[in-house]
Amino acid sequence: MNSKTYGKGILVSSLSIGIWLAAYISNEIHDDIRWLQVASRMLLLIMASVLVLVFLLYIKFTAFALAN
Repeated sequence: MNSKTYGKGILVSSLSIGIWLAAYISNEIHDDIRWLQVASRMLLLIMASVLVLVFLLYIKFTAFALAN
């Protein structure tokens, strides 16, 4: 793997964490707007899934790189 791949991984992870934080904050602040709560909770679930997938792919490719 080259540094360009790592840079893309860091960018995706950073953006996912930023979007997750924005959804979490909007979910906590705007508890009177029902559709925003539903949308932010869905976004929280999606971003958490993306972060888990990125982490699992990182582990998979790291183990693959160490094996070769």
